[in-house]
Amino acid sequence: MPFLIFDRRRGSWVVTVIENGVREIYSVNSAVIDDASVTLGRDRAMITTLKPCRWVKVKVLGKEEDVLACTDASDEEIRNKIKFV
Repeated sequence: MPFLIFDRRRGSWVVTVIENGVREIYSVNSAVIDDASVTLGRDRAMITTLKPCRWVKVKVLGKEEDVLACTDASDEEIRNKIKFV
């Protein structure tokens, strides 16, 4: 079960992904997370989800970015969802 910690650092969001005992830190602009439990702080959000996490390339405003996806949705469904946010 992935555990995610989103921190606001100098105006940008950074996510720490802890999955199967492995901890990795990434900068992130967008995320799609299903079946989640969320605890919000002032500059931090802690999220647990039952869904496996992966990165999906999405074109936003003509620029390609990686979106953190913790969902069973297909890459195409995620691209369509992000387009309209």
